[in-house]
Amino acid sequence: MKDAATRQKEKAERKREKVKQDRQSAAKVLASQREKAQTLRSKVFAAARNGDADTVKKGVWEQDIDPSGGEIKPGCDHLVREKPTDPHETLLHIAARHGDKDLLEWLGSHSGDMEERTSEEYTAFHIALKYGHIPVLKYFFETYPTNDEDTREIYSLPGPSSLLSLAIESCVPEAVWMILDNNLFQREEIVDVWKNLSSPVGMVAFVNSIEQKNIKSAAKKKATLDEVMNLIMKFGRFARPPTPSIHDPTNPSDSVAAREPPATSSMSSSGSRSRRDVPIQYRQAQTHAQSENQPEQFNQRKPKRNARDQSTPETRPEASRNTRGGRGRGRGRGRGRGLS
Repeated sequence: MKDAATRQKEKAERKREKVKQDRQSAAKVLASQREKAQTLRSKVFAAARNGDADTVKKGVWEQDIDPSGGEIKPGCDHLVREKPTDPHETLLHIAARHGDKDLLEWLGSHSGDMEERTSEEYTAFHIALKYGHIPVLKYFFETYPTNDEDTREIYSLPGPSSLLSLAIESCVPEAVWMILDNNLFQREEIVDVWKNLSSPVGMVAFVNSIEQKNIKSAAKKKATLDEVMNLIMKFGRFARPPTPSIHDPTNPSDSVAAREPPATSSMSSSGSRSRRDVPIQYRQAQTHAQSENQPEQFNQRKPKRNARDQSTPETRPEASRNTRGGRGRGRGRGRGRGLS
């Protein structure tokens, strides 16, 4: 017969074994739940990438899928077979890339964070700008003021890229205009864009980018290039350089260097306004005015010939016709004889 100490020991052993089994069982349940949740989340992300907004909304509303964060939740990497290209890409980024303004707005009203960034430090706004989705950009500007401290993080872009360069990359003139009109650029940024865009190589690269947007019409490509350059010239106060052929930049006759953009300062070292900083229309008017105010020696006309040499009886002034002295008209001729 077992003594009390032995029975107590066995009882404690069975208790520890049960606790261990309970923990293992709970871990299995938790793992199953996490796998199920990750599977559902991956399906919602796949639906978003396929443009299925209804499935996305159902997952967020009915299945409690968090619209914030990337596809893979922490600790669930081993549960996903096909890893996303960008683990930090959110449902908002995907909606912005597809230009789905309605889905983006819906996600924003269901706990979506507009300030979340991809691995490239892009917010949903930056993604929409890069792809030139105008309705999405209008939604951001109307909903999140650019001059508000609480929403400024949505538009800020660290690193070498700039909002203006992303707009140029989109090849959508209206997107470029939105950035310029909202004053979301620095002087050095627009100077860099102009130097690149006004060079022969830069023009060709821009036209090639337009072709990648499935725009094949030569007239449409030229119109897009002209419209973007006009916007940069207007807001940057640049003059259009001689335009080379955009189809053959290696042709020596087409290799015209782009005019250097004006310096940031609008005053020359002597304190006067630099001619290069003055818009082209004002420079032309200024040149015309200067030509009228030139010193006399530069503005003199050629001396006229003797009035007698170039005038005719019809054009000679009346005073010269009736001048007394010398032989008058008709004097001593038949017309005046015998009249005394």
